[in-house]
Amino acid sequence: MNESTSKSSLRDELSVQRDTSEFIIDFLRVITQEGDYQTAMENALEFLSQAIIADRIYILEQQRRLDGRFFERCAEGVAPRIARIKEVSDGDLSLFVNHFRGINLIFAETLEQLGLKDPRSYAYFQALGINSLLVVALRENGRFVGTLCADNYTLNKNIDVKRLLETIAPFLATVISNNQLLEELEWSVTHDPLTGLMNRRGIDAAMSAYSEKQDDAPFTLALIDIDDFKGINDTYGHVVGDEALIAISKALFEEFPKNALLGRQGGDELIAITLGGATQEAVGAIERFSKRLLSVESEGEEVRLTTSIGYTTSPSPALTVKEAYRQADIALYAVKEAGKGAAKQYDPSMSA
Repeated sequence: MNESTSKSSLRDELSVQRDTSEFIIDFLRVITQEGDYQTAMENALEFLSQAIIADRIYILEQQRRLDGRFFERCAEGVAPRIARIKEVSDGDLSLFVNHFRGINLIFAETLEQLGLKDPRSYAYFQALGINSLLVVALRENGRFVGTLCADNYTLNKNIDVKRLLETIAPFLATVISNNQLLEELEWSVTHDPLTGLMNRRGIDAAMSAYSEKQDDAPFTLALIDIDDFKGINDTYGHVVGDEALIAISKALFEEFPKNALLGRQGGDELIAITLGGATQEAVGAIERFSKRLLSVESEGEEVRLTTSIGYTTSPSPALTVKEAYRQADIALYAVKEAGKGAAKQYDPSMSA
């Protein structure tokens, strides 16, 4: 290499490093500018697409308690895959995320370079249409908070992409971690930490927001008591009582629609509010739940769990949320009077 070529190469290298530094500074402005978190993350991916030309650039969050979120930016003509990612099983999604948990940065031009050792992993990535993949692990103080990925990518030669990603990854992880902390704090204010159900404050806030959307917004409200819960605590101890609450709460999540508001109002008093006018769907969920064969174990002994449920619908016969609570409570009392372990819908004759 002659002196002229060497100087030209040095100028090119200095130019790349200068452009990279400017790009990093501009990126940090993008993710720290005022605005909501969703917009900031979308803008960050849009900005990164100038350095990483890919079919898709996306971020998969890994949260400690709440469902991880996804952000995606697609090239023109490339179909979004977020919906498909959300539909995969938890096992497959964990397979994707956990494969990269121990790495920092991967530039894989082929699937083989990803180090996929088991056939299932290889088939999963192949099915997603991934031929080449760039992966950056995002960590905050050593805690894995997610991955930044780019499918079927090429790199902008005017940017030192490796330096770029190694520099911005900690900042991006901090933004994610701070938002997760804020969301967890907000979650703790409106949820019961033992069961993951909403508390009374959370239920009231959600119902208030729902009712504001339209007049006479329809819903089905069910009040649920665990039968003989005090006896379970007294006989087997509060640890078993807590396990009973967790088991029943899990069954609630399984039986009721995703839009249902599921809450614990204190002790063994639970609530399920199904939003919308699908009354038959709501009643079906209540009836199925009331027939669930649930139990917990205490020192080898099976402790069977049953519930008593009273429910009503709005706007008829209940006209307000307060009235729905009253009617469901009356129906719940009728169930207990009849022997517990069942569900009853409010009927005006119960108030006679």
